[in-house]
Order: sequence, then structure tokens, then C-alpha cells
Amino acid sequence: MKNETYEAIAERALLLILALLYPNEIQTGENAQRTVADCRFALIGTDPSREVLARLLSGFGAFICTADKPNELSNEELSSCDYVSIHPDKSDDHWKADAKFFERCKDQAYFVSSMYNDRTDIAELIAAQQSGKIAGAGLHVAYKKEIPAEIKFVFSW
Repeated sequence: MKNETYEAIAERALLLILALLYPNEIQTGENAQRTVADCRFALIGTDPSREVLARLLSGFGAFICTADKPNELSNEELSSCDYVSIHPDKSDDHWKADAKFFERCKDQAYFVSSMYNDRTDIAELIAAQQSGKIAGAGLHVAYKKEIPAEIKFVFSW
């Protein structure tokens, strides 16, 4: 029997990815020029939702890199990914998405964290977005209270 929690977390991550990929599609009807299959994804962490999301993305034909920790991906791998989605388990207390992490990401990559956790340094994420390093982020709605209103991130339960 599948664990609905992992499925739900992965589906929320996919929803956030699609919202970042197609920001104008629903509101304006503009036709997107890029598809999920055109993108490269880094999925990091040991939570089982990572593997569920990998399965969902593979259905679109996307290129996927997975790792338990960020340092398991080479700079070349991480810097080639258009989207970085983190899936930390409670035991993943030995790494953080911080300034060093964001610096290794591709310029204008998107960051996704569909579950609320202490693995994301929100101040560093905002700084990375304001500097143009990170194009945007899709986050669990619990982060919303930490994000200034002028920062246009996407949120989901």
C-alpha cells in the first residue's frame, strides 16, 4: 500500500514546478515555449517523496539527477539543472540550502521545497533571488510568513 503522505508531498512539488514553468499559462492563456521534458531536475534528500517525484517527472521525459545530500552531486551536475527540489528527511540534519548551496546552482534555476523544514535558509534564498542567481521558488505555504510581500514566490499546501 502506498504512503499517501509521500505521494501528496511529491504531487505538491510537481504542482509548484508546473506553476513556476507556466506562470502565465492559466491567467493569460499564453502558450508556453518550454516543457517539463526540456528541463533538468536535481532532487535532493532522503525523504521517499523524492523518488515519487522522480517517477512523476520521468513520465514527462525529464532528465533527473538524484542525491541524498547536495555534495553528492558534482558542481557540473547541480549547475546544469533548471530546477532543484529538496526532500529532506528528519535525519537530514547535516546539510542546508544556504548561500554556498545556491551558488552551486545554475544561474536562474528554480528552487522547490514542498514541505516545511529547517533545511532552507530563507534569508539566503531571498538574497539569491534578489541577486538573480535563483529565478524563483516554489515553497510550502508555511514559509509565506517569512517572505516579504515584494518577493514573488509561489506557495502551496
